[in-house]
Amino acid sequence: MEEIINSSLFVIAITIGAYYLCDLLYKRFKYPLLNPVLISILLLIFTIDCLDIDVETYNKGTGILRILLDASVVALAFPLYQQWPVIRANYKKILLCMFTGSFTGIVSVLAFSWLFGASEKVIISLVPKSVTTPIAIKVSESLGGIPPLTAAVVVTVGIFGSVVGVQFLKLMKITKPESIGLAMGTAAHGLGTATVTKMGERHSAMGGLAIAINGLITALISPYLVEWFLTLVK
Repeated sequence: MEEIINSSLFVIAITIGAYYLCDLLYKRFKYPLLNPVLISILLLIFTIDCLDIDVETYNKGTGILRILLDASVVALAFPLYQQWPVIRANYKKILLCMFTGSFTGIVSVLAFSWLFGASEKVIISLVPKSVTTPIAIKVSESLGGIPPLTAAVVVTVGIFGSVVGVQFLKLMKITKPESIGLAMGTAAHGLGTATVTKMGERHSAMGGLAIAINGLITALISPYLVEWFLTLVK
């Protein structure tokens, strides 16, 4: 029995099964806090703990899912291609919005982290909070942060954004697909984009575009903003 529980096939099955069940639950009730990503993570943590599955075994067993995840990110290029005329016609507005979103995201986390008394290393680790995980880890490493902390915060931000992001935008009377896609991709990276993908191709395209541009802008400007901010508060 132990061999079955710790097999790759079993951990893949419970991972897919958990998300499938949580997705059905979300579709049934349409309640934001029942976001399938959030609930499936909690369900998997509970299952892994109850069955005493080693985390390293789980990570190794689900390696193929991470490969498929990489492919799904690349697949975001297809809606970008489909929406290219819209992107080309509005590229100045898009770039302005993206720079504003990236700049605001970095400066706000620097300010709030400092106000709450976080150490310099923790502040630096939180800077790439809204960037997709691979880029965020590299940015954190280059700035002297704590990559595991960065990864945990990035996932948390993505889950939070996917749960409340669309509802918040609706509350603010923001309804255009371009605006929703860019906002979710900028603030909540891949998880936010995955949430709006079901809303339409234009949402998905703008979310994927935001992931790429936000990652690039954050990597370019965060070292200068961090250095400026730390010099300012010392």
